[in-house]
Amino acid sequence: MSKLVAEKVYQSYLPDGKVAVSFIAKDRYVANLFVKELEHLDLIDITAKKHKESRTLQQNALFWKVVSKISDHLNYEHSEESTMKIYGELLVKAQVKRELMAILPQAIDTLKAHFRAVIPTGQSISSYNEKTGKTNELITVWVYQGSSKFNTKEMTELIETALNYASKLGIVDSELESIKGEYL
Repeated sequence: MSKLVAEKVYQSYLPDGKVAVSFIAKDRYVANLFVKELEHLDLIDITAKKHKESRTLQQNALFWKVVSKISDHLNYEHSEESTMKIYGELLVKAQVKRELMAILPQAIDTLKAHFRAVIPTGQSISSYNEKTGKTNELITVWVYQGSSKFNTKEMTELIETALNYASKLGIVDSELESIKGEYL
């Protein structure tokens, strides 16, 4: 289903007592696709919400550049494993929205396929299943959707958290100073 970002919305009263609702969009191509996709339908459900600007690709690239520098400083390399660990730490430091789950230990790989970051809390709980009569040990994990779902404000806050962490670690170089100048 197409998505349309509109700047304004208007209503017009039609002679037959009906009301026409018009959306004003900047992008003519997207508006045309939107109309073409829906024009053959007799009834359409429409839901509108305040537009939130998604994080930019530039923000994403800058963030991962800082994460790589932190990994190089701490681990002398920036493999996916080490950068993802730092990414998780930064999500915690930035107090990003998360959910707590209790799962069987073997389910952690399944969660990793659905969430960007899965961070074990180090705690476990016992769970009794009345149907099977068995007790299972569950581990608790924090799950995060990830920065790809962030808007520009949320991503800026995560970048600031990463830059502050890099600074506390004593990482100083011209590239980080340039990024700080842009975001702080």
